[in-house]
Amino acid sequence: MKALCTLFLSCWLGLAAAQPQSIFLIFDGSGSMWQKVENEYKIGIARQVLKDLVGRLPADTRLGLMAYGHRRKDDCSDIEVLAPLGPIDQATLFSRIDALNPTGKTPISASIEQTLALVRKDKQAVSIILISDGLETCSGDPCAL
Repeated sequence: MKALCTLFLSCWLGLAAAQPQSIFLIFDGSGSMWQKVENEYKIGIARQVLKDLVGRLPADTRLGLMAYGHRRKDDCSDIEVLAPLGPIDQATLFSRIDALNPTGKTPISASIEQTLALVRKDKQAVSIILISDGLETCSGDPCAL
């Protein structure tokens, strides 16, 4: 599973490397991330995929990070910007990802809407990457966005 995720992101990075990029990551911190895939917790796989992705980005990439479901159980508003869009600070980013404790719901639609509101203020194109294990659990429809 981790290899497949890394392969996908590697292909995307190869296409994106031609010019400076702005990327906003949305990270799933919902309770289901404690489930296992091939004897590994999903949260561990997702953390490693994110770290691999960030480690492969060109130095001039601007990066933002949002997480959901990591603070409160059964709360569809549990969405937090962990790093605003800006230069990559790996140490801070990785420590914030490592500190996440998967707990709650999966408000994919609301987190995408909040991310869109943030990146629309930016004058450059911004790619949004969702790192998640599952489906929306807060009555939203991400496909309708």
